[in-house]
Amino acid sequence: MSSCYGEGLYYGWLVVLASHIIQMLISGCLIGMGVFLVRLVDFFGEGAGKTATIQSLQAGVMLCSGPLISILNNKFGTRPLVVIGGVLSSAGILLSTFANSVNVLLITHGVVVGFAFALTYGPGIVIVGQYFHKRHALANGIVFAGFGVGIMVFPPLYQTLIDKYGWKGAMTVMAGINMNMVVCGMLMRPPPKYSTENKRGRKK
Repeated sequence: MSSCYGEGLYYGWLVVLASHIIQMLISGCLIGMGVFLVRLVDFFGEGAGKTATIQSLQAGVMLCSGPLISILNNKFGTRPLVVIGGVLSSAGILLSTFANSVNVLLITHGVVVGFAFALTYGPGIVIVGQYFHKRHALANGIVFAGFGVGIMVFPPLYQTLIDKYGWKGAMTVMAGINMNMVVCGMLMRPPPKYSTENKRGRKK
């Protein structure tokens, strides 16, 4: 059996790279919020516990939305979900720069961005399984390595941006960087063979 379905092995690796970048951006934003914590506590005058809830809420919404995202992915496919998630996450981060309280950030950066990441996280992993069979473990390993890259790269980057532009300016840049998810989503077309089998299954 071929290790990759669809139009060839090479496009499957491009999908893996796109998914790797998505995981990198998600982990970078999620873990990078810790860098913003001190500035947000000082700016809004709230306790560290309540302010840190933004990060926790974002992760919770992202992971708890899994069953709903699975249903949406089966119905609409990976590409539209990832593209919408990329736009929505950038919009949520950008809206966070206009927040006048931690409560607003809990909605914009916690709930909105968390749900947007859910739209990209699961589907970006599922489509790799549609392309790969024999080398699925290797492909998944490369995808999840994106988390490690994001954790190493983005916190120092955000700290540099905060020092130079302040936390609002840093979030604006973060929103722009996050739009790369849309580009990754556009690359995530399903393998033709998989699409044909799905259509036949639905007709039955």
